[in-house]
Amino acid sequence: MKLLCAICLLLTFSITKQVNADDYKIEKIIPEGGFPSNLVYKMYQDSKGFIWFGTMYGLYRYDGINYVSYRYNPFDSTSIANDDVVSIFEDSKGYLWFGTYLGGVSRYDAKTSSFTRFVHKENSNSLCDNTVWTITEDKNGIIWFGTQNGLSKFENNIFTTYQNFNGNPAGNYIFSLAVDKENNLWIGTFRGGLFRFNSERNKFDNFNRYDADPDSINGKIIRGLYSDRKGNLWIGTIQRGVCMLKADDIKKGEYKFNKQMFDSTKENSPSNVTVYEFSEDKNGNIFFCSSNYVYEYYAAKDKFTKIVISPKTKTPAESVAMICDVSNCLWISSYENCLYKVVSGNESFSDFSETSNGLNIGNVKAVYYDSAKKRVLIGSGEGLFEFNEQSAKLEKINYKSLTVSVNAIVKDNSGNLFFATDKGVVKISNNGEELTILPNIGVTKLLIDENSIVAGTTNGIYFINLSGNDTVSYRNIPSDKNSLSDNAILSLYRDKKNNIWAGTFAGLNKFNREQNNFTRYSKNLNDTNSLSNNYVYSITQKDDNNLYLGTAGGLNILNFSQNKVELFRENSLLTSVVNSILPFQNFIWMGTNRGLMRMDLQNYSLKKYDEFT
Repeated sequence: MKLLCAICLLLTFSITKQVNADDYKIEKIIPEGGFPSNLVYKMYQDSKGFIWFGTMYGLYRYDGINYVSYRYNPFDSTSIANDDVVSIFEDSKGYLWFGTYLGGVSRYDAKTSSFTRFVHKENSNSLCDNTVWTITEDKNGIIWFGTQNGLSKFENNIFTTYQNFNGNPAGNYIFSLAVDKENNLWIGTFRGGLFRFNSERNKFDNFNRYDADPDSINGKIIRGLYSDRKGNLWIGTIQRGVCMLKADDIKKGEYKFNKQMFDSTKENSPSNVTVYEFSEDKNGNIFFCSSNYVYEYYAAKDKFTKIVISPKTKTPAESVAMICDVSNCLWISSYENCLYKVVSGNESFSDFSETSNGLNIGNVKAVYYDSAKKRVLIGSGEGLFEFNEQSAKLEKINYKSLTVSVNAIVKDNSGNLFFATDKGVVKISNNGEELTILPNIGVTKLLIDENSIVAGTTNGIYFINLSGNDTVSYRNIPSDKNSLSDNAILSLYRDKKNNIWAGTFAGLNKFNREQNNFTRYSKNLNDTNSLSNNYVYSITQKDDNNLYLGTAGGLNILNFSQNKVELFRENSLLTSVVNSILPFQNFIWMGTNRGLMRMDLQNYSLKKYDEFT
């Protein structure tokens, strides 16, 4: 479900004018000091002025000059519980709370520079789920956590769980929380609509979309909530635009959702769009975060403007996080691409797409060397490209079925090429014939397994018979611990004994052919014999009993005969995201978020290659 939260559709928001290049300066934040600048899911400015960035690969604090990183350390119980930070909040006592994906919530005490961890435990009064998407505090000092499986209240160091509001399990998946001036707790859910919690009556009121009611809310998937300084409640939905509850109506208990300013009958209306997050500047203007754009609502003039983040980008940038800091600068996370800062200025907009020879290559997802034709095939977000060794030319290959992102490339023994794409597996035969297998399924990884192609997808693993193209699939079954641990496949590997291994967001899986099930390997908090991080991006073989694993928490060695993991204490490696691994002679080469690294297998010394000359 995390993938869903990173999907952002192109918005065509209602505007009265589009911001010109003269009005704003768009500054791209360059990665430095280990700060990734992309995959930033949440941003927050605390009461001391520090800006915190919750990323997929760790927590970062920015003081205006330097970045300080906070990573999970299996050897330190006072470190943050998980690296993938998806929510941030500062409470009235000055504690900072960091909600994570699958790692619970961690409370940071600035006086001791230490974290206290809170995780879900079965059959106990604990946090109701370990994925915490949103955090807030009410006027009574109670901390509320919106999770993937319910609402948790933290009062007097005790957790209380609320689930199945009014008998409706659809409200358990909570995206957003907000507390208004009347101390109402508002809860935005996935498919359950909007809820209001009345603490005095201990009751949940539900607001959903009704076509016959003009005052009803305009969608049932609530992505963003924000209570502005005037007490108005802003509601951002997925594919249904924005609506607002006015402060006076909330005070009177009249819940009329104002959609007039976003009326779909008006030209350039914001209907059927997605809004992820809101922010407010010093003047009370409201900003809306969306794909490739940020929209500003001028409250005094009751009108909108649009800030274009990257006008030349073909596909919409996934702008999932935004804040307006105390200096009125906007920080915008274009999730997979980069981080932007928007300030007033006179410089023109720039396009930051990777180009070569006039071709827009985009993000490179796969590289395959075709020795028969002496060429390198490059799969990217813009399709398929070919680099010819003899002519040293890069060209785009235009296959009808390969107009979408190409994520992996393999070739079978008959010379047929297979491409993993966002729209299925594409087979290109020797004679140039094209065939799409698993249509409309996002395929991330491929490997050859005897007479089959193994396809790792966003929805499980498929074994595709090469002779008949029939398939067998395996997915996560929550009640079955011998099923695949997660449906999003990050890596695939076939070892020397023909075992199939799959890396996911929830650890490593070994496919047991005879039993037709999986053995799971995952991170266990404070267990140094388990994985350092559950995000397993790359797998390769060390010897008959050991695998090298590239994770979001460094390099691990798994001895699968003993079910034991060896971690590397070298800090620069432990805190690195290892995306790729290549054994060569007596070395292991690693592509990481800190650059290229090489480990000597004789003494485990590490050499970093930050720049090439």
